[in-house]
Amino acid sequence: PLAPYYLFKNHSPKIVKEPGLFIKQNIMLAQIPHWLSLFFLLICVCTLLYFVNIGKHKKLLFTGLLIWAVVQSVLAYTGFYQDFESLPPKLIAFGVFPMLMMCILSVALPVGRRFLDSMYLKKLTWIHTNSIFVELALYFLFVYNVIPELMTFEGRNFDILVGLTAPLIAYLAFRGGKVNRSLLIVWNLISVALLLNIVIHATMSTPYPLVQRLSFEQPNIIIFSFPFVLLPTLVVSIALFCHVASLYQLFTKQSIPQINS
Repeated sequence: PLAPYYLFKNHSPKIVKEPGLFIKQNIMLAQIPHWLSLFFLLICVCTLLYFVNIGKHKKLLFTGLLIWAVVQSVLAYTGFYQDFESLPPKLIAFGVFPMLMMCILSVALPVGRRFLDSMYLKKLTWIHTNSIFVELALYFLFVYNVIPELMTFEGRNFDILVGLTAPLIAYLAFRGGKVNRSLLIVWNLISVALLLNIVIHATMSTPYPLVQRLSFEQPNIIIFSFPFVLLPTLVVSIALFCHVASLYQLFTKQSIPQINS
């Protein structure tokens, strides 16, 4: 099934103060409707396909990201990420950190900077409309008692504002054949701040002993399962990369060609 059953016998009572309630709530993971898992998978596929068409080297980028997504899915499905006692945390070490390093190296290395320069700035803006659908999926997961409320737009997740404003920003910033550099810089910086806000809250809600500070009654465990592991390892990583690529172009390029707008 797309929402596999979880084993929680290794959870420390220091982290979960009410283990009975914890187990009762998270058995509901197996009851997530298939349509919701499929809906989230569709979001991941659409995000990946749109992203690989933003710049050059489409086949290479598609192959690399597809392999990455398959590896992450297999690790999650086999329960590799459900070891919450390991240090460093496995999901951070093997799922998030490599993609973060890709963002850093893309700016630090000449080949990475050439790749960033090849990306279309307007498409880098439009891709963030996927946040609308991601936030809807997260809201439904909250409805099914799988994630804490703080991860939704009813809680502390305001990233949906990025998706709602992306079409308007794309229109205002590129109309008249010119690029409104200041508008895009401000919008991307605010968007990065909103993304970091939910990433921090989501991380502090995971059942890692040295990390969890929030949501003890309903920890954020959905990201350790397939297909939802693709949220931090693919969808969020692509969103961050697109903001980095946009800001790099806006701060370093003297002029942005019309074809890139």
